[in-house]
Amino acid sequence: MMNKIRVTLRRAKGFTIIDVLTGFSIFAIAIVPIFYLVKDYLIFSHEVRNRAIAYGLTLEALEILRNIRDSNYVVPAQNWLTNFATSSCLDGGSNYCVVDALEYQVSDLGVKTPLLNDSTTNLYNYSSGEVSDFYRRISYKSVPGDPDFSNTISVKIEVEFPQRVGKKEPLRYETDILLYNFYPNN
Repeated sequence: MMNKIRVTLRRAKGFTIIDVLTGFSIFAIAIVPIFYLVKDYLIFSHEVRNRAIAYGLTLEALEILRNIRDSNYVVPAQNWLTNFATSSCLDGGSNYCVVDALEYQVSDLGVKTPLLNDSTTNLYNYSSGEVSDFYRRISYKSVPGDPDFSNTISVKIEVEFPQRVGKKEPLRYETDILLYNFYPNN
């Protein structure tokens, strides 16, 4: 009986230490590039998400400004630029003018202030929510041939947000648009 066990043990096939080390080496060489791809994907997806949010914040500001302008047409004899904030927003002044999604108005906050993200409504605003990485600023300037803003105003919307990890300078979306007074006699 003892001879049978010894013969069985000698004939048993298995992996030698060389086989195991070769297998681990091949596995390690194959898995390292996959880890780099996953890391790059996570960084890239975060940056794309931030760019999409910044683009949405830019469009939101534009729509709010158009809504304010259009609402002014409803009130008879009201200037088309009523509720567009103070003169501190003119010509890219040093003050920090913002537009709020919850209040639908332009305000001069005076200093650079981050947007807050309200998790219940998923809106970015300046009154409630958690501090976000996004900053939005608006400024106005006159258009050549219309220095008193009677028919046209040039609006600049800036949204600033952080870049990838390791980059110091933030990214900034800037949009320059013209808003027109469609009812010049109003």
